[in-house]
Amino acid sequence: MQLPVAFENLHAAGRLDYWGGARYHDLSKEERAQRLAERYHRVLWLRGIEWDVAPAEVGERDELPAGAFEFAGNGAGDSYVFYPPLQGGALEPPVFLIPHDDDRAAWFAPSFVHALVRLWLQQGAEWSDEHDGPGRVEALRAWAAIIAPHLGDDERPGFEALAEDPAPGRLAEALRAFVHGLPAETIPARR
Repeated sequence: MQLPVAFENLHAAGRLDYWGGARYHDLSKEERAQRLAERYHRVLWLRGIEWDVAPAEVGERDELPAGAFEFAGNGAGDSYVFYPPLQGGALEPPVFLIPHDDDRAAWFAPSFVHALVRLWLQQGAEWSDEHDGPGRVEALRAWAAIIAPHLGDDERPGFEALAEDPAPGRLAEALRAFVHGLPAETIPARR
């Protein structure tokens, strides 16, 4: 499977590396806090996804549907996958979030970069200072600046406008429209 260029480029640029080359469990609590503070705006620290699969490790897993290539998890046992069998004439495969506790999986996004947009919208719409920390607008703008160059010329201006004024209601409305526009088709969650 040909990996999406945005996935490979963001990984190579360190934008999907929370801890700067270290593993979470190899860092002390103080080291994690320091790296979080240093890297929070430079890495796509989006809630609901854990960047735990390097491009060279993307592949099919026996328990996932045939043709599904896992590229991330969500920390709760679910898998984000590229699904080429439904790619059709698109430049890259759609993204599905395969639940660990359900029989079917719904479309998550039509492409990798659109999955990032959806995650960004969700976090912005549901931001919690207690969970996500202070600095909502600054973080959303920093992450949008990482995502925007990977969008097409026709989509980038609208996304950048949302980042300029990321009011929770605006992002919730955009998220609803995004999800409403996805195909209703599902795939099996297991082989």
